[in-house]
Amino acid sequence: LKNPDKYSPYSALADTSLSVRGGIWSLLRYSADQRGIPEKSTWYDLVNPKTDVSGIANLKAVFGSNFITTTMRNWTAANYMDDAGVPNTPAAFTHPSWNTRSVETFVNGTGGNPGTTFPLKTTPLLTAPVTATLADGGAAYLRFAVDAGKVGGATVKGPAALPSTFSIIVIRTK
Repeated sequence: LKNPDKYSPYSALADTSLSVRGGIWSLLRYSADQRGIPEKSTWYDLVNPKTDVSGIANLKAVFGSNFITTTMRNWTAANYMDDAGVPNTPAAFTHPSWNTRSVETFVNGTGGNPGTTFPLKTTPLLTAPVTATLADGGAAYLRFAVDAGKVGGATVKGPAALPSTFSIIVIRTK
């Protein structure tokens, strides 16, 4: 949550830090919740693949071929939207098993004191350009406001063609 642009559950395979493992757990927990079948079956299917696959191929075999383009994208949105108090939040943008915002706020305190701020890194879009560099599978959370009766806009460009798995989600919170 603190550096979603630099780390993703699948691009940092050599990184075994607690924060990356926490992201992996969160993605698996989210995916199991969204699958809509008894979770015992999900965990069984993950550790007993029907074919000789591992890694992303195993995740796609269990959660569907759209695991990267849809499941991860929705998980990324759920990391921001879950229990944020936004009316009519789509179920795909929630973590049904956990009140992630409450848990992460609490455990990210310091000095033995519970935290008071949700640790997800967000960047305000004001008037100056914002540069975001994303690791494969990383996410950037950019916030902006458009006054009533006004028009807003943004331009996304990369140093080269953007990969086919790149997507943008715009969520209205007010």
